[in-house]
Amino acid sequence: MFVCCLSDVKYLLCFLAVLVGRPVSVLFTVYCLMWIVSFVDSGVVANDLEAQKIYQKITLIAMFGTAISLPPLGHISDKFGAHLTVPAAFLTRGAVLTSFMQIKNPDTAFSYLMCSLIIITSAMQASAIDALFLKTVPKEIRGAMVGTLNLFANIGTLLFTYYGGPAFDKVGPTTPFIIIACGDWTVFLLALVLALLGYLKD
Repeated sequence: MFVCCLSDVKYLLCFLAVLVGRPVSVLFTVYCLMWIVSFVDSGVVANDLEAQKIYQKITLIAMFGTAISLPPLGHISDKFGAHLTVPAAFLTRGAVLTSFMQIKNPDTAFSYLMCSLIIITSAMQASAIDALFLKTVPKEIRGAMVGTLNLFANIGTLLFTYYGGPAFDKVGPTTPFIIIACGDWTVFLLALVLALLGYLKD
């Protein structure tokens, strides 16, 4: 299996992609709420209860948007090759997360849209990477390779959980968003290079 991983650069791209992509669950469930609460100190948000209400609205919108977008996202991943879907997915979420540096009030239409797009663009990433990975991996070692993929996802989540908190406290409330955005931009650039070199063609 180790030889197989090294024999195809697409595996390494997928491992890096889930390392970067899967911690979004922690970002949305923990740091998104903390980010909204951080506006209480400046008076933009009235209190913690109001922050919780804003977060609940965001969650509902994100769930609804994801439910609607998942079927077409799967279709897009099947119809268009990984050389298009993988770079596009990471470029899109990187841009979404970077936009949080510009949000001055979480209770606005733009803020609701960006928060919801975190989940929708993460679904784009997962769909694109899963399609690329499952099309590439041999059936004989599929179980072991999927396990390795999930291992990298868990490592990424663990690292982000460990370092995200201190970054939030010491640097600023948007720092966890920027950390994952930097990872997204890195995967985007790598995927773009591999796509241009022809490594991501089906």
